[in-house]
Amino acid sequence: MEPTGIAEIKFRAKDQMAFMHSADAQLQMLDAQLADVQLADIMDSDAEKELKDQIADREAVLKPVYLQAATEFCDLHDKTGRMKAVGVIRDAVEWESSREYFFKRAKRRMIEDEYIKQLTEASPISDKEAKDILRALGANDETWNNDAAMIDFYDSKKADIEAKIDQVGDDAIRAKIEELKAKL
Repeated sequence: MEPTGIAEIKFRAKDQMAFMHSADAQLQMLDAQLADVQLADIMDSDAEKELKDQIADREAVLKPVYLQAATEFCDLHDKTGRMKAVGVIRDAVEWESSREYFFKRAKRRMIEDEYIKQLTEASPISDKEAKDILRALGANDETWNNDAAMIDFYDSKKADIEAKIDQVGDDAIRAKIEELKAKL
């Protein structure tokens, strides 16, 4: 959704007015004067009308400023810097290298997902535990965070990974047999 639409949905007119009245000193002063006039129970409707007009004028002046600030805030949440800081994305990808980047990313994920599937089918472990097993086979932090390096790592360690999958499966079977023996 576009930032303008988000701002209008999330920061409705009623909320904008409430925020204006809590943040703007001039509106706070006008609100206090209006409350005094209303509390004094003065039947001076001209004074009350004048204050309400001044409040409406001030709100009209502030409304575009508050809407622009809200729109900018909504727009910032989709910027790469913010998304990276929150951990939603790993990198900002330049357009020129995006095809290569996403090819490597997809290839790594397909290889990794297949190994995770094999590990979780061989043993009752979670995807995270399966991923930890793959990482423990020797991928250091630098390699782990580089898709091209991980593709090479998976290619070079294919026999080790397959042996580990077999070992995890055998260990799971042994554990199940021991569990069944204990029940006898």
